[in-house]
Amino acid sequence: MKQITFFLQKSLFFAVALFFLAGCSYKPDIYSAKFALDYEGTYVGTFPCNNCDGIREILKILPQQTYEKKRIHLGESINVYQSKGFFSWHPSGNIIWLDDGSSYFVSENHLFVLDRDDRFIDKEVYKLDKFGIAYILPQIEEVD
Repeated sequence: MKQITFFLQKSLFFAVALFFLAGCSYKPDIYSAKFALDYEGTYVGTFPCNNCDGIREILKILPQQTYEKKRIHLGESINVYQSKGFFSWHPSGNIIWLDDGSSYFVSENHLFVLDRDDRFIDKEVYKLDKFGIAYILPQIEEVD
């Protein structure tokens, strides 16, 4: 009887130790955009359009994993589409998924639009720049 009790105690100890070790094995990538970048803010970009002068997208990444998005179809008649909702992170911590079905790769001061399989479309064309001094200065220089 003592052998069975000792065996059960040993088994329980190893089961608990294994449980805690397994729980500690996942460590988030602290170098991912989610943890390493100041990603919240307003991003702006203009994309090509077949039947208009371009599509201006303004995306605000807000606290508590929320967003506000405005797409403006430029041209003779301006059409504005707005949405807001929540976003979630890809397990890698570098991609955000908006609840409207769109996804973006997050980098320093930029968001890159991804296709439905989370692949880059065209990094030079489908890019949103973080609104701030880096975005305003080129606009001012063009006016001079």
